[in-house]
Amino acid sequence: MTKDIKAKINEFTELIKQYPHVQELYVHRAILYEKSKQYQKAIEDYKMISPVYYINFDMAGICERNGLNKEAEEFYTKAINEDKKNIRSNGQKCC
Repeated sequence: MTKDIKAKINEFTELIKQYPHVQELYVHRAILYEKSKQYQKAIEDYKMISPVYYINFDMAGICERNGLNKEAEEFYTKAINEDKKNIRSNGQKCC
């Protein structure tokens, strides 16, 4: 694992301690765990994410990368609304 990835994982870990209800933080840390071949940790972070949130977030990215900005905005809005519905105040799994 590179020092850069390790530093980023540590940053996201600190942010998750402060904001455990923000699902996007788990997504980004899980991706970093994957890149560093820490697959079990990546799986644990992915378990903290609502499937509906993740699907909408992923679809928004696909639309955005392909110039479908209106559709991207719709998927991002759905992801944000899903995130609000699944706020965890104690770090429990949202789903």
